[in-house]
Amino acid sequence: MAVRLIVVEESAAGRMLIAARLAAGHHDARSMDLAEFEAEAAGLQTDLAVVGPSFADLAGTVARVKALMPDGVPILCLSESCAPDVRLAAMRAGARDVLAYPLPDDLLLAVIRSLRRESETSLEEGRRRTAALHFGLSETAEPFHRAARVAVIKERARDGQIPEISGSTEWKRFEIEPKDVLSASKDTPAADAYVISCSTCRAQSEWRRLVPEIRSSDRTRHAAVLVTFADGDFDAAVQALDKGANDILPAAARPEEVQLRIERMLASKFAADALRRTRETSMQLAVTDSLTGLFNRRYVQAYLDDLASKSDGGAPLTVMIADLDHFKSVNDRYGHHAGDQVLREIACRLQDNLRSVDLVARYGGEEFLILMPHASPTEAGPAAERLRTRIGAEPVPLDA
Repeated sequence: MAVRLIVVEESAAGRMLIAARLAAGHHDARSMDLAEFEAEAAGLQTDLAVVGPSFADLAGTVARVKALMPDGVPILCLSESCAPDVRLAAMRAGARDVLAYPLPDDLLLAVIRSLRRESETSLEEGRRRTAALHFGLSETAEPFHRAARVAVIKERARDGQIPEISGSTEWKRFEIEPKDVLSASKDTPAADAYVISCSTCRAQSEWRRLVPEIRSSDRTRHAAVLVTFADGDFDAAVQALDKGANDILPAAARPEEVQLRIERMLASKFAADALRRTRETSMQLAVTDSLTGLFNRRYVQAYLDDLASKSDGGAPLTVMIADLDHFKSVNDRYGHHAGDQVLREIACRLQDNLRSVDLVARYGGEEFLILMPHASPTEAGPAAERLRTRIGAEPVPLDA
């Protein structure tokens, strides 16, 4: 899907080069210098801002760009002097990431894809707040989070480059070997985040297997994943992002940057968790189905009205209707209590097998409505088939 980007760069030649590289990735890129950006920022519509490498005061430039950007729009910096201190200062000023420039096109486009996925969670959270306000419901207070658990994956028999990670009052660090990541008992709390070193696991290229396995497991699917890579190993960085990592960083990064990235990942993870829950009592009473706990038609209508009012026609939205075959025969044979159990179980399976930004609602009877923002029908087709397979593959247990 094309992403709308603003390139802020002082050098005219640099603007043309960066914009051309982004356009080659089928993105809609518009470039300007800092003065032009500040003059036009109020009327710009963008999904991501790219700050070019010509600025001597990178952190100061980021602060000026961020002050004029809508909330939730990430800022990506390109820097010819991507020293750890420069990168950390820019991130503290509001940059989501800082990449050494020049860099391969594959890495640039992979980072943009990753940042766009991350920002969708923030945008979706805002849309759901707006939909709630249609019903006169106030925003809920920020939930209390327990101390997060951050697992550093390393082979104790090997020396690998693992950044210094000491933990904090907000999260606790522990070490785990690659073979133990997915074999932990179901009674053992899963980690909220994993830190994986390409260097540590390079012997059997285990990290390439670990990231997709973490994403595919029910226990770890929603955990945040940070992958560290050796300086210049751009192929590893690209693969890590495309296999599902939330973030990447050079193995030689300063401890303060590692801490900052982990804290940001955890904040994004908890926000995504909140989207999946969406169980505030006031919201349930007004806009959820009492049987399944899903949103109802009234909420969906308000949600779609708000989405349509803000859409410029550029972002795709896939709408699915899921209908349960032979549901009437369940009610006739086992009774309506059994039918209710089936509907509740199917609602859970739908939610568990979709993205946090996707919205599932009970449309009526045995019909469910699924909205997938930023997904074209071509992209949503495999998701629909996966849902059909997962729901049909396992029987629904009934209470005695």
